[in-house]
Amino acid sequence: MNRLKPFARQSGIILEYSQPAQGVLLRANPVHVAHILDGLLSNAIKYGSSGKQVTIRAEVTADEMAHTTILDQGPGVDPKLVERIFDPPFRSENTRSPRFGGLGIGLWLIKELITNQNGKIWVESKTGLGCNFHFTLPVQK
Repeated sequence: MNRLKPFARQSGIILEYSQPAQGVLLRANPVHVAHILDGLLSNAIKYGSSGKQVTIRAEVTADEMAHTTILDQGPGVDPKLVERIFDPPFRSENTRSPRFGGLGIGLWLIKELITNQNGKIWVESKTGLGCNFHFTLPVQK
């Protein structure tokens, strides 16, 4: 998150973060987790609206999974496109930000990194109200 603060500031986006007080230790490749977070956060900032915020929440679920949610207040994704958003290579010209080009890996690769580590990813979106990207990864026991 600290690495993306300058990009967020340049975009007029406020970053918020919450996690369990005891922290979360994942059973996952740390380099892949960094790529996942960088990709999802940079997209949230890129497609977010200036003056709005991007929120990152982490929690541990009852089934010992780390559930991370990245919420933005951007334009959202057309409901017709949500089913294809993780297909390789997907980019909706309707949701493309005119401010920035590509910043990193695509959503299809993020999905691969997550599923290869026994996690899941999904998105909730309403046009005009932003996106909530969720993903889970196993926690260290």
